[in-house]
Amino acid sequence: MRYLLSYNNFEGFRIGIGGITNDRLSKRLRFEGYTAYGLKDETVKYNLGAAIRIGNFSNTWVGGSYTDDVREIASTSFATDKRVFKIYDPRPINISTFYNHKTWRGYIETKIIPKTETIWQLSHSEIRPLFNYTFVYDDHLYRDFTMSTAMVAIQWNPFSDYMQTPNGKIEFEKRFPKFSFQFTKSLPNFFANDFDFGKIDTRIEYEKNT
Repeated sequence: MRYLLSYNNFEGFRIGIGGITNDRLSKRLRFEGYTAYGLKDETVKYNLGAAIRIGNFSNTWVGGSYTDDVREIASTSFATDKRVFKIYDPRPINISTFYNHKTWRGYIETKIIPKTETIWQLSHSEIRPLFNYTFVYDDHLYRDFTMSTAMVAIQWNPFSDYMQTPNGKIEFEKRFPKFSFQFTKSLPNFFANDFDFGKIDTRIEYEKNT
């Protein structure tokens, strides 16, 4: 399970449930998904995905998913991040600027490079701002957007210790700092993509016990 409850000015209270299967169901196939409902916007959101393992030693998966959900405008997310269980997430309480996105995603994730997790991804999104917003570019007014992008994301934990198991490599001793790199490139003229751009995201994560 993931987020059970959150609140923001657009959805009001958002309640939902989600999960991902483990190797007790299948060692080769993985299914995941979630559904949520906003009490204020009265709209159902959901995600469905599946993947197949093609490498045990490298823990390599090939998969795809479809998402119909909302996201905070100008937010950044790293593909290698794993959602942690939270009963309540207070951060978005004052946020009201969201957009709806319907996104198809295909990806390969692997840990074949030591102390890293890498995701290669192709995605196509239909984006609709849920507030009064228009983007002006080359004398054209954009109210809705079509995005087709390719992305590579790397999570590098050089100081952590890993152990090889029958189900792949696991990080059993987490140490900091950790480094995240992500590069996204739009694909011009691919599924009616509207823009041509490149985007770089980086992050250094450090944790200190007190």
